[in-house]
Amino acid sequence: MKDLWKAPALGLVAAVCAAAVIFLGETAPTAIKAVLAASVSLVAVSGVALSFLKKAATSAEEVADTARQEKGRIERDFQKVKATSEELKKRVMEVSTLMASLKSIARAIGQSLEYKKILSFVMDIAHRNIGAKKCSLWVVDAASREIRVEEAYGWTDADKASARAEWGKGVIGYVLDKKIPYDCESSKRDPAMMSVTRDSLIPSVICAPLIVGGEVVGILNIEEFSDAKKSGIQDEVGLANFLAGLVAMSIKNSRLFEQAQDKANTDGLTRLFTHRYFQEQLDQEIRRSERYGDCFSLILTDIDHFKKFNDTYGHQIGDLVLRETAGCFKSAGLHKDVTLARYGGEEFIVILPHTNKDEAFKVAEHLRKSVESRAYDTDSGKLKVNISLGVSTFPDDAQQKSVLIEMADHALYRAKKGGRNQVQLAIPEDRQQSS
Repeated sequence: MKDLWKAPALGLVAAVCAAAVIFLGETAPTAIKAVLAASVSLVAVSGVALSFLKKAATSAEEVADTARQEKGRIERDFQKVKATSEELKKRVMEVSTLMASLKSIARAIGQSLEYKKILSFVMDIAHRNIGAKKCSLWVVDAASREIRVEEAYGWTDADKASARAEWGKGVIGYVLDKKIPYDCESSKRDPAMMSVTRDSLIPSVICAPLIVGGEVVGILNIEEFSDAKKSGIQDEVGLANFLAGLVAMSIKNSRLFEQAQDKANTDGLTRLFTHRYFQEQLDQEIRRSERYGDCFSLILTDIDHFKKFNDTYGHQIGDLVLRETAGCFKSAGLHKDVTLARYGGEEFIVILPHTNKDEAFKVAEHLRKSVESRAYDTDSGKLKVNISLGVSTFPDDAQQKSVLIEMADHALYRAKKGGRNQVQLAIPEDRQQSS
């Protein structure tokens, strides 16, 4: 634009030169007139040309500015599209990873009936795919309604030791009682939830109930996210509820399996374990004791004169005695690791892990006295029975399963031969009879 003056200036100079030539070749008056006319014409033409050029330059500058602005807008739009594309690409990858994880959970539920493994897997999914920094899975005991932490992510040992939740109190108790999910965003629009949130012992961002057949069996609780989640958490709420449904299904399948397994492993009359289950547990106990260099003991017992008792009072009374004797064993306050089983007929057998012979003798005496002190109300009046017991210990008495059982059986035989209603320990002479 700064060079636009050059065109008319050069034109003016050219006109003056032309006029001078004409002036030299013609008479003065005519030459002067020609020069003036040419100069005026040239100046006019130059002015028009200058004005036109200015307008053209201004228009060109405006077009250039518009072009630059459009270019800038296009570049900004491109960056936005690029960012959106990258975000979509990232989201697609997240969704793909999530779908693979959900398929793995579904496959695990179909293949495994050990729901604790599935709970641990779900905690990992909640962390990686929902972005939970701290989360926990709570399970409700069907009998006592006690709420306990079964699995947790991002918790310290102190967190687990101090974790408490009460039915109907706080967010976890509210969700259990109402059977509805909770999230911190929706709760802000509900004034009634303010007191529930305030009274919570455990913080909750998302709390999803695990519902099986209309019954709440647990809670999936997310206490904290890895980031601020500024864009909202509704996607995470939906995913948490979906995971809760999968866990609930897993618990349902596991409980059905446990019920079936319990039925198969439990004697129908005495509600003690079956002979088959005892054999399996004895194999496991031998392997465990061999691995850790530990000991354990067996107590084999039967009811004294049971055949005579059964013949005298009938099979119904006999069954009652069997049930009541088993009840004495179960109510004797034995350690939870102890296996109580019906060995066959009126015989019972007990596995005592981590128990040497002297300790096993004390347990056997305790069982004998418990049965001896028990009286049964029947149509024939109050009846009482006694038991005899034989004790063998691994590995002192035997290291083979069959021999260990035979050693206890020989000790039981000596208890009966010695007058019944007593405890006898396996001795080396019993080993000779077993060989």
